[in-house]
Amino acid sequence: MRTLLAILLALSLVLVSGCGAQEPASDEGTGGNEAGELAEVPADYQDTYAELEEKLEELDAYLDDHWDGETSDTVFSVELVNANSNRGEALLKPYNFLACQRTLESLKDLGVTGITLSVQYPVLNPDFPRSSDYLMFYRWLALETRSLGLNLIVETTTIFPDPEISPLGVDYAGLTLDEYMREKRAMIETVVTDIAPDYLTVENEPGTQRANTGLDFTVADQTAIVNHILSGLDRGETKIGAGAGSWDDPAYFESLAANTDVDYLDIHFYPIQGDLVIDRAERVSEMARSHAKGLAVSEAWLYKASGSELSPGQDIAMAADTFARDAFDFWTPLDQSFLEVLVKLSHYLDMEFISPFWMQYLFAYLPYSPTTEGRGYAWVLELVNSQTWVNIQAGNLTPTGETYRELIMGQ
Repeated sequence: MRTLLAILLALSLVLVSGCGAQEPASDEGTGGNEAGELAEVPADYQDTYAELEEKLEELDAYLDDHWDGETSDTVFSVELVNANSNRGEALLKPYNFLACQRTLESLKDLGVTGITLSVQYPVLNPDFPRSSDYLMFYRWLALETRSLGLNLIVETTTIFPDPEISPLGVDYAGLTLDEYMREKRAMIETVVTDIAPDYLTVENEPGTQRANTGLDFTVADQTAIVNHILSGLDRGETKIGAGAGSWDDPAYFESLAANTDVDYLDIHFYPIQGDLVIDRAERVSEMARSHAKGLAVSEAWLYKASGSELSPGQDIAMAADTFARDAFDFWTPLDQSFLEVLVKLSHYLDMEFISPFWMQYLFAYLPYSPTTEGRGYAWVLELVNSQTWVNIQAGNLTPTGETYRELIMGQ
């Protein structure tokens, strides 16, 4: 049956990336530099590059001085981006099933020990269009993941209303906190019962959820949401966590540790400036351990912005133009360094799991050109996704992918 499906869909898959995007027409190459060849950093990004490089060296030196070299039992995962709920009905296309299956196999070959799925509110709510189809898709993915002997991690926050990020057109106007808590509780019960992940993060990035939904998502709100979700919930074998971005108020972590019955605190890393990586991780780890909870990272990638581009209260997740920068191959050495820091940090703080977010860049980058960048986030993402699918089919990794494999294997 799988062989027949592959034959029937072969032609369509030539035109579709592993992340479900259609390959755009372009005169520019998408293969990036040859192995061992470093791309030149464009003049417009040299100061940002130097700033991030210096900070990564500082973080790496700190870990080398403080980590004793003992490795932990951390699950090394990666976000399966072609299964992210923000993609909407593209998830349900026949080619996406085969693309996800092939991608899972490639990630298994890379050496990951876990797969992370973003199953976002409200796609599994009974009144959401095609909710039963989405549930079927995620049930199937859970089975495929387990068949490969991989841990399953699920993260459940909210669909982005921004059409540049998600085509679903979710409208949260009029949503109340009580409605959100009730509906989110029902969805979490469905995830635990029908998908049964090993780890389930029920809330994270409160600032992003505030921007998405219009609800306040104060420390008290997030704590109340998590407690409502956990009240009377039969968790089965699933460990449940909640958390915030490293850039969010540390009070979120403090309240979740002290006032909820989660199994772990979950921290997201994107910007690395200031005290947002090791200092914040050590502080959150101490909160977690003091309340007999674990620590995990369900999202992380190097945020390609200078300190001068960051501002207090900024919604990191909505910065599409900044995320578009990730696609260009001149960032490769810094992405490698970031993964090295993240893996060392996971051992240093004995984390439950870590999950780098942008899976694409383990398989493909784009050569930089102002023309490509000028097309905007959606175009750049389509282009790199197309090359990602080509390289997944060919079994090719970028130097960043090779680095993650070596780090997982402890080489």
